[in-house]
This record gives sequence, structure tokens and C-alpha cells, in this order.
Amino acid sequence: MTLSELVAKIKAIQEAHPMIRTFGEGDIYDYVDNGGEIEYPVLWTVVRPAQYATSVIRYRVVLLFADLLTEDKSNRLQIQSDQMLVALDVLGKLKLDTAYSFNTSTNSTIEFFQERFDDFTAGVSIEIEISSPVPLNFCAIPTF
Repeated sequence: MTLSELVAKIKAIQEAHPMIRTFGEGDIYDYVDNGGEIEYPVLWTVVRPAQYATSVIRYRVVLLFADLLTEDKSNRLQIQSDQMLVALDVLGKLKLDTAYSFNTSTNSTIEFFQERFDDFTAGVSIEIEISSPVPLNFCAIPTF
């Protein structure tokens, strides 16, 4: 499985989930500099360094789940609670769906945040590791 295929699968999960309105992918600065185009709640995907060993690629991905705070921040705890449940939904889909040809670790760290970005948001981030067999193969090399 390629990186673009993995991101497409995460996007498909977002599109099917009733509690996530916007999907984004890229550096965290892309999220911050989005030009106000995000419709909340959002799932933002940040790809971290991957590791390849013994015919297996291990992708590390940070998934950010965020929603807008009220002006008095009285909904912070509810947003963080809801976004944690949504994050676990996505993790469950990645781990338990047998249609996927990869393995997702269920040992993940969930970090709660508020006002982490330019938008007045709260939510959670979760770092996951996804392993997929990718044997070395001359035929898989793109030609230009």
C-alpha cells in the first residue's frame, strides 16, 4: 500500500463518518494557514517519518480531530470528549475492517488540546502506526 492509498482510505472514512465535515492532509502549517476554508468538525492528517524493514513499511500518522469552541470555552470538555470518541471510531475502522490489507496498532497516544491553532478550537490528536507488506520489486519502480 502506498502513502497516497493510505491517505485516500482515511479520507473515505471521514466522508462516511457523520461527525466529521472536513478532511485535510499535510503539514500542520497547512492546517494553520488554511485560509478559513475548514468547516468544523475536522479531521486533519499529518504524515510523520515512516520506517521500512524486512519487506514491511510502517507509516506513522498523526490524526487531529477538532471542533470550534464557544467564546466562553464552556464546551471545551464536551468537544474533547466527542472528538476522542470520533478518533476511536476512526482507529476502530482502520484496525477492524478486514477489507484493508494493512495492520493498525491499537497502542496509540491521545493528546487533548485547546486553542492549539489559529482557529478557536479544541479536540484531540492521536498518533497511529500502520504496517503494510511492501516487498522489494524492480517492477514497482516508476519510469519517467
